[in-house]
Amino acid sequence: MTIRVHTSFLVLVMVSLSHALYSGHLIDMSAPSTLPRGAYSVSSRISPPGGSTSGAGVIFSVDVGLSDRLLVGVGYGGDGLIGRDEVDWYPWPGARIKYHLFNEPHRRWSVATGVDIQGYSGNAPEYRGFVYKSEGVYVTMGRNYAFFNFPAEFIMNINYSFEDVDNVHWPNFGIGTNIRINPEIAAIIEYDFATNQQVKDADPDTYWGITSGFLNLGFSWRFVSSLQFSLHFRDVFSNRIRSKNYPADDSVYGWGREIRLEYFSRF
Repeated sequence: MTIRVHTSFLVLVMVSLSHALYSGHLIDMSAPSTLPRGAYSVSSRISPPGGSTSGAGVIFSVDVGLSDRLLVGVGYGGDGLIGRDEVDWYPWPGARIKYHLFNEPHRRWSVATGVDIQGYSGNAPEYRGFVYKSEGVYVTMGRNYAFFNFPAEFIMNINYSFEDVDNVHWPNFGIGTNIRINPEIAAIIEYDFATNQQVKDADPDTYWGITSGFLNLGFSWRFVSSLQFSLHFRDVFSNRIRSKNYPADDSVYGWGREIRLEYFSRF
C-alpha cells in the first residue's frame, strides 16, 4: 500500500512538473521554471488600461531557452492598442533573464533567480514606471505537493524593483500556487504583499498595509500541447489606487479581467 501511494504521488508530481516546464509566471509573479534549451514561447497579454486611455492594454512577449537552466526574454506594449484613441506606449521594453539555480526532484523543490523589468497596467502617474511594478531583481522558490490528490506547486518570491526607488528601499514579497485540475486545466492563486506600493486611502508617501496587497486569481487551459489560454482576475480587492492628488473619479484602478495567449515551440 505504501509503495502504491508513493508511486501515485510521484506520478502527480511529474504531471505538475511537466506543466511547470513552460510556466514562467503564475500571473504577475515569476515561477522557478524555465524553458528547455532550444524552446521558445510567444505570448500576448490583454488587460484593462492603467490610466485614462480608452481601449485595452496589450503586451507582446517572447521568451527563449538558451539552455535547460537559462531563459531570456523581452516584451513590449501599450494601453489603447485595442481601441480608437492614441496608444499610450509603455516607458520601456520589459527585458528579463532567469537562471534555474537548483532542482531537487526527490525533495520536490526548485529555486531560480533573475531580473525582470516588465511591469503591467500602463504608466504610473506618481513615478517613472508601471502601475503594477516590475519585479526587478528576484529569487523565487517552488515546491511540489498534492492538494486533495491534485498535483500543485507552491511558490514563494522575494524581489526588489528598480521603480520608485526614491520612496521604496526594501524588497517586496509574494506567494502563490498552481493547482492542476486535470492534464489540461490549472487553477492559479497569487498574493502580492505590495510592500513597495502606496497604501489604499493613505497618504501618498505611505507604503504597505498588512491587508493592502494584491490578490490575483485565474485559470489556464492547455487545449493543445503548443497553445495555452489563461483568464486572470487581478487585484480582486481593488487595493491599487492613485494618490489622493488625483480626482476621485479617476483614482481607482480596481480589479480587472485579462486574458493571456501563449504559443510554445522549438527551433
